[in-house]
Amino acid sequence: QDGLPNVIRVNSGSSAGVPLADLLYSLAMARVLTNVRDAIEGENVASYISLNGAQQVVHDASFVDDVVMPIIDDACNIVNKVSKVCSVVISVFTMFSLSINFSPGKTEVSICVRGGGSKQVNRKLAIAGGTIEVVHKHGSVKLLTVSSYKHVGTVFSPDCRPDLDVALKCGIMRQECRRINKHIFSQSGISIRRKIQVLQTYILSKGLFQSCTWPELSPNAYKKLHITIVKIY
Repeated sequence: QDGLPNVIRVNSGSSAGVPLADLLYSLAMARVLTNVRDAIEGENVASYISLNGAQQVVHDASFVDDVVMPIIDDACNIVNKVSKVCSVVISVFTMFSLSINFSPGKTEVSICVRGGGSKQVNRKLAIAGGTIEVVHKHGSVKLLTVSSYKHVGTVFSPDCRPDLDVALKCGIMRQECRRINKHIFSQSGISIRRKIQVLQTYILSKGLFQSCTWPELSPNAYKKLHITIVKIY
């Protein structure tokens, strides 16, 4: 379609849960994201990391209809680069007659700055109300900066530390344990084996959901998680 109107007429859509819908979506989004990558490199705003002395480009990572775009630069340039990358993405999506949702909890950015210039960046963002202005071909939008982002029940921090998510998951396990304690754990007629099965299949599955995404836990996070599970047992 490439932004041209009246090229495609939609008569009917696919039903929810139909495998064909996921396949068609993946094929369509693959083209969009490929154009996004090419446009980012074409505008010289791609991000790189050094591995074994060689520069490696850092691409986006997508999960179904969610996309994360790592952006790397010096502290003094990071805000401007985020704005440029976002502008490029808006332009590509517009070309395919797609719009990006900039509402809170939707399209946001988490910024982690270290070293020289980090205080100036944080001060600049605070003055701007925690937003970054993104100017594009059709106007401008405000991109919200957040200290953490929740995706599919997991909280991600810009410093990649899982401490916040561990604390939230521990709270979930304690809350769920209290909620079913009267009906299951306090019932003498239910065997210990059955209670442990409920603990492992329900409480631990909720509390350790996506724990495979955690990096190595800090001593404090590990201690908090360990104490929570031991107390529940």
